[in-house]
Amino acid sequence: MKRISSEGQRAYELIETQPSPYQGNPAEFPQTPEGGATWHRLDLHLHSPGVLTFMLPQGAKREDGIGLADAYIEQLATQGISIAGITDYNGVNIEWFEVTAAKASNRGITLLPGVEMTFRQYKYALHILAIFAGDTDLKSLNTFLRSLDKDPATRCLTTGALIGTLT
Repeated sequence: MKRISSEGQRAYELIETQPSPYQGNPAEFPQTPEGGATWHRLDLHLHSPGVLTFMLPQGAKREDGIGLADAYIEQLATQGISIAGITDYNGVNIEWFEVTAAKASNRGITLLPGVEMTFRQYKYALHILAIFAGDTDLKSLNTFLRSLDKDPATRCLTTGALIGTLT
C-alpha cells in the first residue's frame, strides 16, 4: 500500500475541495493560443427525466417531461458543462433529446445522444455506455438496440428502467 506524505495529502485535499473557477458559461473557459487545445468540461453519463433514477429539481414533477428541459440546460450551464451525453437505459428518448439538444445548442452546449446498455444474464448485469455523433439517426439507433433482444423470454437487453416508450 502506497502512503501519501503529509505534503502530498495536502495537495490532494486542495484539488478535491477547491471549486472550479470555470463554472457558468462554457465560453468563459480558458482558451489557448490559436492552434492549441480548447478545454471543455463534460459529463457523458446523464439521464433524462424519463429514467426512474433521474433526480428531479426541487418542486418539479416527473409529468413535467419536456418542460424540464430549460431547468436541465440551466443546470448544465451552472456546472460549466459544455459537452454532455444523455445516456438513458437501452435507448434514446427521442422527443426529450431533440428538444433538449436544441435548447442546449442555443446556450453553447453540445448534447450527444447515447445509451446505457444493460446486458443481463441470470442475476448479473453489465452496463455499457455508448455515445453517438450528434447527427445519428435516433429512430434507427433505437430499432437496432431493440434488435439485440433475440429472445424476449430471456432478455439480455432490458428496458424496464425507462418510463414511457422510446420513439
